[in-house]
Amino acid sequence: LEVIAKRLREEKRKNVAEKCDEKEEEPILIRGLHHFPFQFELPQSSMPCSLETKLGTIRYYVKVIINIPHGTVPQGIKYFTIIGPSTDCMDEKYCCALLGQNKEIKWHGCCRRGALALRVIMDRTAYLCGENVRILAHVENRQGGIVWIAMRLIQVLLFT
Repeated sequence: LEVIAKRLREEKRKNVAEKCDEKEEEPILIRGLHHFPFQFELPQSSMPCSLETKLGTIRYYVKVIINIPHGTVPQGIKYFTIIGPSTDCMDEKYCCALLGQNKEIKWHGCCRRGALALRVIMDRTAYLCGENVRILAHVENRQGGIVWIAMRLIQVLLFT
């Protein structure tokens, strides 16, 4: 039985070697260390920046798969980051003031209670991370009660 098993192994090796000789397009690598340098160029069009939030993730990676005829296929993944183009927040298109206003008249039953007007001005429309956002708020309260101002910063992510 051992002799038959050895012959079968030798025949398999010969068959694999013959197949490799026939297909010169796909050579089998011999044992040892091999290097395959390569490079790729990212597209010139604007790509979304790398991002990790609770709502979504944008990650980029290079994946390498070594195709072997038997056994498990080894793989390797290397993540890299895309940093967006530098934005000059003092550019003319970002330096225009942003204005929002609202006026509301409250009624209590059939009587007019008073008017409440709010006007909010931001000095720019673009900011860098860590920069203070200055907001000027004008409140015109012609009601008898106390008014509090609450502001929120909301980030909107669109995935298309």
